[in-house]
Amino acid sequence: NSHLTQLMNEPYLLEWHHPRSLQGTSHHIQTNFENRIYSLYIECGPNYPMTPPILKFNNKCNLPCINQGNGRVENLPLLKNWKETTTLENILTSIKNDMVANKGLKQPPEDAYY
Repeated sequence: NSHLTQLMNEPYLLEWHHPRSLQGTSHHIQTNFENRIYSLYIECGPNYPMTPPILKFNNKCNLPCINQGNGRVENLPLLKNWKETTTLENILTSIKNDMVANKGLKQPPEDAYY
């Protein structure tokens, strides 16, 4: 599919709308990420999927996996131990799981950007 090939070879922006609350298996999990919209830059380079994509939050987000100086997602096990079978969905799910695991972290103002 030429459209998919073009998407994979060009950087693009993904508007990631985080839900009001994350639904667990049997209850709602309240987080400090509620009611926020995060803009995430994803670049799949020419060697993707052999090499991991570059992910960068445009607006500030306080998570251990994010470099607070530049917004890049760096400390994510899936990226550190990259496998060519890892999908963007796997990465986004891992970031969401990091949000749940760190649900109480104080977040920067919504209008703060890197």
